[in-house]
Amino acid sequence: MDLGCGDGIDSIYFMKMGLNVTAVDQTIPQSFINKFYKDITIAKSDAILFLNKLKGKYFNHIFARFFLHAIDDLEEDLILPLIYKRLCKNGYLHIETRTLSSLEMAPVFNNQKRSIMQYDGHYRRFVPPEAIRTKLEINKFKIVYMKEDYGFSSLNPQDKLMRIT
Repeated sequence: MDLGCGDGIDSIYFMKMGLNVTAVDQTIPQSFINKFYKDITIAKSDAILFLNKLKGKYFNHIFARFFLHAIDDLEEDLILPLIYKRLCKNGYLHIETRTLSSLEMAPVFNNQKRSIMQYDGHYRRFVPPEAIRTKLEINKFKIVYMKEDYGFSSLNPQDKLMRIT
């Protein structure tokens, strides 16, 4: 599952690698929807509603690139147990997100756990690494990889991002 798939670029990549993909986002561009991909199921839906409606469907991998910083704390608290419930036994959640040290941006709101900043005309949450680690562990996820570093993005190698599996 490509959670928060946006324009589908990652979904298409996974399909080309031979995977059957479920692409989920509440705002999917019509250009992605209009193309026919036999191995991609497109769900234009709120992620929480979509995961709540799934019955008997499980995923080996759930990919959430730039998804967590697009939702608020409450949505994060609601979605993490739903994601866990939809993973196959020994399945993986793959996260890529910006952190507080990601970019040089002026904070709009700040508290002990989260910062919300303006970036590229959008307000985004920037997650402290240890806070998301704690939340994942509380929700039964086992962290097998976690790294915050530069160079993960080929488009913006100067951006500091965090990857977690």
